[in-house]
Amino acid sequence: GVRHVIDICRHIELHWEEQLGNRKANVIYASVAQTMQRRGRTGRTNDGTCWRLLPRRDYETLVPHEKAALVLQPLREECLKLLCSQDLLEGPKTTMRFLQQCIEPPFGQTVYNAMKGLAVMRLIEDSEQERVAVTPLGQLIEQLPL
Repeated sequence: GVRHVIDICRHIELHWEEQLGNRKANVIYASVAQTMQRRGRTGRTNDGTCWRLLPRRDYETLVPHEKAALVLQPLREECLKLLCSQDLLEGPKTTMRFLQQCIEPPFGQTVYNAMKGLAVMRLIEDSEQERVAVTPLGQLIEQLPL
């Protein structure tokens, strides 16, 4: 089993850069929850030690939890999946309301941009209407294991 874990208390956070239209990776300090999870890798089957390469005063300033992925990503895939489940949602407004019920809801502009992006890629008919039709291409894309 694992006897020692060396934790540098950093991790890579992927987030969406709206201006670039691309994901960007940032190396940031890990959250307390992430460091506790890493510590849990040792000591499961035998005694072990976790070494954190961070001064205690810096460790005490770490955020408790990392940001939710819904806040960091472009949400195109998530919106398409929600729209394809017709029994659940009918259009952009209900998609927005559904996502606003999350513990850490995404920004409204992010959902709006995701819907516009789906329309530009012709995966949905028109993101401005109350009811949105998913195109056959959109249904096919939604079924692909990405």
